[in-house]
Amino acid sequence: MSKDGVFRIAMLGTKYYSNVRLVKDTLFKLKQQYKDTPVKIIGAGGNVDINKKIRNQSLEFGFDYVEYNPGYTGRNSYSGMPAQYYNKAYHPSHVSHSLTVLSRACDVMIIFKGEDSIGVCEIAQKEANKLKKKVVVL
Repeated sequence: MSKDGVFRIAMLGTKYYSNVRLVKDTLFKLKQQYKDTPVKIIGAGGNVDINKKIRNQSLEFGFDYVEYNPGYTGRNSYSGMPAQYYNKAYHPSHVSHSLTVLSRACDVMIIFKGEDSIGVCEIAQKEANKLKKKVVVL
């Protein structure tokens, strides 16, 4: 738990993960387990894959939500970085940097992995492990 008393849980999914039911069930269990503790869900951003569904479901369950989307994307109302961080020309390091920041901001990380490889989520997983944070791969 962070110094401000908020439990920060990073949630992200692999590129082809599609089991929204498990995301909903996980959020429901978190809501029940931490009903007396403020929880903030930290996402990886994105508008086309499971990360979008994580954002939508987190908000639907009433969690505070912030995301660390890459610098080449536009800033949105949930972006966790300052405005000048966004709308840059594409560079591959932007994804790595945003996942590193996400890993540093969380207390615990949950990765939703389907039949596909863990892909870029491995960057976040390695960083969280290096910082001795608990990582759960579902």
